[in-house]
Order: sequence, then structure tokens, then C-alpha cells
Amino acid sequence: MIMPANEFAEAVKVLGAVSGETSEDAIVLHFDIRYAVGQAHEQIIERIQAQAEAAGGRIVDILNDDPYYVQADDPRVQLLTATYNDVLGCEARPVAVGDGTHARFIPRALNFGPEFHADHVPAVDGIDLETPPFIAPGAGNAHGADEWASLKNLKTAFVLYALGLVRLDQYLQ
Repeated sequence: MIMPANEFAEAVKVLGAVSGETSEDAIVLHFDIRYAVGQAHEQIIERIQAQAEAAGGRIVDILNDDPYYVQADDPRVQLLTATYNDVLGCEARPVAVGDGTHARFIPRALNFGPEFHADHVPAVDGIDLETPPFIAPGAGNAHGADEWASLKNLKTAFVLYALGLVRLDQYLQ
């Protein structure tokens, strides 16, 4: 196992899929590898290459996007975290996710938004909302099948974004 170099990241995640390009003498695999900030992608590729060679295979093509990470003590992260906590009345900490993000393509950008879980959905007025009955158990999570959000949570998100942008604007001036 290759372990992460920071407190927010998990161990390396390798998501593999057999491609439709498979032929009689080859199986084509595509890997989506999520690795932590501070880990070298070369180290991960070397280990995969060794396993592929042991099985008579080889790596043909590599496309790499380095992780994008902003420290939790960055003043902008602290400001947005305080905004989140003010609006939701909680003491949440920033969360770093292991997904590719559009923020990596914009210098000094941040990802920011509420994390409302399908099984426990906080609302501005403190009411917990149940997952709608037409959503299957275990479904309805972010970016998945049957993703959903309550109107209360959409309003909460709007308040977070609006207040966060106003506070960022004041900070950056």
C-alpha cells in the first residue's frame, strides 16, 4: 500500500476498467488513479508496471494530472470555513476530496460548497430532512444516480455561496 503524505488524503485509490479495445491478443485496461498530495505518480506507475510485466503486460500510455491541494491554514480557506460554520451553526473543518477538480486549472482557485449527505441532510433552520421515499436506499449521493437536494438545502447553499463571495471580495480588496 502506498500511504498519503498529508492528513486529509487517503491511501492511493486505483479505479480500473476493461476497455472496449480488447482484442484476441490483448486486454486493454484504463486506470483512474487518485493519489495524495506529496506522493509521486512515478512511484505508483513503477509498481503497476512491475505487476504488469510479471503478468506479461506493459504500460503503453500515461496521462497524469497532479493533485491540487490548498492548505487548511490558507486565509481564504479559513474565511470560507468560517462562513460555512456561521451559516450552518456548526464547527466543521475543511474537507479535501480525492477527485479531479476544475479548480486545478485556475490559478489560486478554491472549491467550496456544502456537503449534504443523503442520509442526514442539515437545513438552515435545524430540521433534518429524510431522503425522499422515491430514492432507493443507498442512492441519491452527490454525483451519483438519483442525486437530489431539498429546496431548503438549495437555499442554504445559495446563502453560503453569496456570503462566501461577499466575504472573499472584502478580504481580497
